[in-house]
Amino acid sequence: MVVVAGQMSLRKRAKFEMGRSIRLSENWAVLSAEWFEQWKSYVGYDLPDDSSLEVNSEGGLDPQLRPGEINNSSIIADGTTDRLKFGIQENIDYVLIPERFYEDNFARVYKGGPQIYRSVINKGDTYRPIFQIELYPVFLNVFTHNADGKLNEQSRRLRGENSLKMRELMLHFKRFFFYLLIFS
Repeated sequence: MVVVAGQMSLRKRAKFEMGRSIRLSENWAVLSAEWFEQWKSYVGYDLPDDSSLEVNSEGGLDPQLRPGEINNSSIIADGTTDRLKFGIQENIDYVLIPERFYEDNFARVYKGGPQIYRSVINKGDTYRPIFQIELYPVFLNVFTHNADGKLNEQSRRLRGENSLKMRELMLHFKRFFFYLLIFS
């Protein structure tokens, strides 16, 4: 066990990261609030920040409280691995965590998933930006076929933003088809 005092504990860093402002184009992980509550109990998230605590290498207080693998199945739409259910609510059904912090402190340590990332977009304009995390981006499935009608391996799923303009969408298509022409 390690006594944490004087350095920023995992729970303090989590509070800081989750409370900071979002920035355009960064990605945030969407995590089941149910699983996150178990993790909070494990690390003593709601305990006073000024207390010195004995923690293990993961920042946990009691090994018996360690949550299992991350399980986001309660917030995923049926039959998918990356579409969220409609009507879910932040801090009730899910929490948002900056991508880097999530990968370093959750995905790497606890595994599981599926891992869900969403981008910060500008819903305002250049002079009055309104940044928000887009929970329901547009997914575009692009399928290509060989001459014999079989599905081509280069088919892919593109994730766009609801705010994509037609010109940007065409640019995505151009890049994709240019890639197909060169590598086919």
